Order: sequence, then structure tokens, then C-alpha cells
Amino acid sequence: MSDARSVAGSRVPLHAETSLGSVSLNVADLDRQVAFYREVLGFEVQRRAGRRAWLGAGEEDLLELVEVSGARRPPRSTGLYHFAVLLPLKRKLGLHRARVVLSGAAPIAPSVLEFFLGLGVPIREIYGQTEGSGPTCANQERIKLGTVGPPLPGIEVKIAPDGEILVRGPNVFQGYYRDPEATAATLREGWLHSGDIGVLDEDGFLRITDRKKDLIITAGGKNVAPQFLENKLKASPYINDAIVIGDGLKYLTALIVIDEDNVAKWAADHKVPFTTFGDLAANEQVEGLIAREVEAVNGTLSRAEEVKRFALLPRRLHQEDGDVTPTLKVKRAAVMKKYADLIGSLYSDATPRRARAAGN
Repeated sequence: MSDARSVAGSRVPLHAETSLGSVSLNVADLDRQVAFYREVLGFEVQRRAGRRAWLGAGEEDLLELVEVSGARRPPRSTGLYHFAVLLPLKRKLGLHRARVVLSGAAPIAPSVLEFFLGLGVPIREIYGQTEGSGPTCANQERIKLGTVGPPLPGIEVKIAPDGEILVRGPNVFQGYYRDPEATAATLREGWLHSGDIGVLDEDGFLRITDRKKDLIITAGGKNVAPQFLENKLKASPYINDAIVIGDGLKYLTALIVIDEDNVAKWAADHKVPFTTFGDLAANEQVEGLIAREVEAVNGTLSRAEEVKRFALLPRRLHQEDGDVTPTLKVKRAAVMKKYADLIGSLYSDATPRRARAAGN
């Protein structure tokens, strides 16, 4: 990459190769980009050691603003690279106009949050429910990736002994219309019982782990949040959906739906013959590919949380078939009932470590 001093003193166009193609910029372009960041997004052009450094917005401030769970830091987009690569990418995605980006309803993989952070687009996860009149918690001035932030002003949040998130405040509803029994079950002593499981960290930031009704208690008495494990599995580019099973059973298993596009590309690259989705799911080499992904996830978990066996489903999950909700959330009970025999085979002593995909 060219030194910033030579760039500032010349009119030679600068080139960068990106996944979107070749990008060309000259100093005038850089000046306009700096003005854009400074005036529209509040970014500043900083001087370091007597030379111009083309830095996006208090990117140092951005890294101070955002805390990343775990040791890995978000990628820094500094210097010419920011303008030659990241800004064109943001424009392609339409994110150069974004001021505040919020996400709710379902968790996002930390790797996705880090990717957007690397683009200079911090995503603020928020949490709430209808009974709480909308947001209860939100990442605000300070962001912790992997959390939904602290409670909003005037709202109290605490964790019950069983891990359930309880909410109290002026935002909490008065009850369900003409349903006193449901109201009594949800509102107790002024606290809204959310039905969600979570933890509050030392700074008061809330992290959602699962729905209370979905919590798995194994035969060994271990409490396991299946959604946490499912999200880790779905972080693989080769896994589209995962349903973790194990309530009252001696170990955890999973039903896995492969990501057709990525697995098909992998199969083509490795000369694995296939015609249909079912062909891919039944292929032993594809089984091996998914096994490696599962093993990688298991390496980050405790023994009680490890997925010991899995099966690849021969078809995608569809709303029309009653597999998922209109918002594409898996209907766990319906899928488990549909594939009861396949699940049973995962707990048979005679079954291999990986069960073959079965037909409908």
C-alpha cells in the first residue's frame, strides 16, 4: 500500500482489488470521503507523526464503544483500505446511509456482528416483548457484542432462581384481555415473567440464552440451553438449521438441515455427485463434512453440552409443512414428532455415531 505522504502529494489514481471488483480512487475522492465521514457520520481525519492518516470515524472511539465477548478483537478498517475497500462495500450494501442499526426477535451470530463492526456499522441488539410494551433492554452508548444491553431507564430486570428473566416497570402491561388465568401466570407481585432464560453480567448487561419452555434437562440432571448450541451449529456455512434434542435423555443429539447452496458448491468442488437435496443429505462425504463442523463446535463446549450424534434431514423445513412459523422459527415439537423414529435411532446402541438421513 502506498505511503500516505506520497498519496497526499500526487494526483495518481489509487487502485484496490475487492470482492466486488477493482476500485479506483484519487486524492480528490479521498477528500470527499473524509468530508462525508466528518460532516455526515461525525468521523474525523487524524494526523499522526506529521503525516495525514485517512482514518474512518473515531474508529478508535468505535473500538472503545464496542466490547467483544471473548479474546478476538474486531477487524480494524484503517487508512486507505477503509476508503478503497470498505466504503464501496458499504455503498453496495446501502449501509453508508445507516445511522443506528438495531436487531431484535432472534440472536445474531457474533461473527456476523463482528463483520458489520469491521465495516464501521455497529449493530445494537435489543430485547423486549409485547407484554413489556416493546424494548426492555438495549445496547446504547456502550455496546457489548453477544448481549442485548442493560435495562432502559426506569425498568428493572432480575434473574429468577431458575434462570428466567423477570421485568418490572411502567412498561409492563396490566394483563391479558379477559384472561385472568394467563395474567396470573405471567404477572406475579408486579414482575413480568418473560419465559426467557438469561444472565446479567457484572455490568448489568443482559444475555439471552433460550426460551424457558425449550430448556433441556438431561438424564444426568444437566440444564442445557438448546438455542445456544443450535446457534453455534448454524454459524457453520454448511448448516442451515439445527434442532438439539436430549430432554430426559442420556446425551444430546441433533437433527441438522444442510445449507444447500454452500454444500452443493463444496460437493461440486470435491467432485461429489448429486442431483437433489436428498442426494446431498444422504452422501457419506457430506456426512463427514458436517461431522467435522459438529466436532469443531463440540470443542468449544463442556462435555454435557456436546452433540454426541446427529442426523441429516432429507428435506428443508417449510412453513407449509408445519415445520417453521411465519417468522421461520423452528417448531421444535412438530419436527420432533415428524422424525420420532429417526430420533429414536440416535439413541439406539446399534446406531452409528452419525445416523443416515431418512425419508419422510
